[in-house]
Amino acid sequence: MRHISKKVLVLLILAVFGIVGLTVWSSVQSKNTEQVFIENKTRSLIVESVKESGAKKDKNTTEISLRNNYDKSIAAYRVRVSENFNGKTEESAVERGGLIVGWVLGPNEIKVEKFFTNPEAKTHLVIAAVLFEDGTGDGEIAELTRLQNIRAGVLLGFQKIVPILQNAVKMNESLSSDTAIQSLTEKIKQLDDEDIPDNSKRGFALAKSYMSIELKDLKDKKSLDSAFSPDTKLATKLSEIELVLTKYPVNLPSKTVEIRRQNEN
Repeated sequence: MRHISKKVLVLLILAVFGIVGLTVWSSVQSKNTEQVFIENKTRSLIVESVKESGAKKDKNTTEISLRNNYDKSIAAYRVRVSENFNGKTEESAVERGGLIVGWVLGPNEIKVEKFFTNPEAKTHLVIAAVLFEDGTGDGEIAELTRLQNIRAGVLLGFQKIVPILQNAVKMNESLSSDTAIQSLTEKIKQLDDEDIPDNSKRGFALAKSYMSIELKDLKDKKSLDSAFSPDTKLATKLSEIELVLTKYPVNLPSKTVEIRRQNEN
């Protein structure tokens, strides 16, 4: 399995697919430790094990082993976290996965996730939705739709970013100076989202942030290694994004995915 870089993990976010339908399954798994209860709203991502793996400052560390139980690669999943302490409840949600380029969880592959929780609180983790690489999904409709909308925004962002990168790649030694890299970064940051649907604006912003971080990385590597060629690396990144745009259209036809367990006929 291809490992995802730290910066892509930070961006969370998002390969690129359109909005599609799904079949919602009721919760099929619930596991818990003494303080953490886990509820699974999907049938394609199986909770293999749960364990407490020690404390970090004032937080407990809960490790959850998740296995892809379907015959499609998973590109992202969404987990809701609810902590109840002294009668007060704090809720949040996290999206995990490659989501922009590269990372997927293939059939039968396992991913270990870590969650840091209040050791004095009762914690409820809900595996709410799974988004497959082809844009179909599994889980709660609202949560899956959120992931799909973000994906659509990322793709729309890439569509605007690609012409800028293509022009930069065509220019010989276009990134030979820090000023040139900064200028390219500013062009991408200034892309507006006026024509992007509201529910996809987050994905659009993530696509811009992703590319800005990539350009900063090129700048940093150039400063450390005089033999490093930012132009060559930019051309490679452009090819990766163009491949995503070729493979996945912005608007996929509405469709439903039927989730079957791997061991069923």
